[in-house]
Amino acid sequence: MLGRLVLILLQLSGGWYGGILLLKYVPLSGAPRVVAFVIIAAIVVWLIGVVGAEILKNVERPSTAALATAVIVAAIAAALPLIPVVGTFLTGINTLYLPVVGAMIGYQISN
Repeated sequence: MLGRLVLILLQLSGGWYGGILLLKYVPLSGAPRVVAFVIIAAIVVWLIGVVGAEILKNVERPSTAALATAVIVAAIAAALPLIPVVGTFLTGINTLYLPVVGAMIGYQISN
């Protein structure tokens, strides 16, 4: 239980800072940049899960299905601001947080 909580915190922080760091090297702008960030955040979250499974106790090793689920849920989370009703609730929030949280939730669902 504690290992899984530590993994969630590592995934959130690593997905955010690692994703932003790696996004600087992607020469895209606009919507393709958000898609790239979705994929980068999901991969970083999954890689932290792989490393965390080796280091932490009581944490299962993720499968490639966990990576696929992380990408899909991160893409859904990134698309949430496009829905008018949901978009009004998300004003003032950095929309790049959504793919990271979505990737972490997708990883945790499938693992």
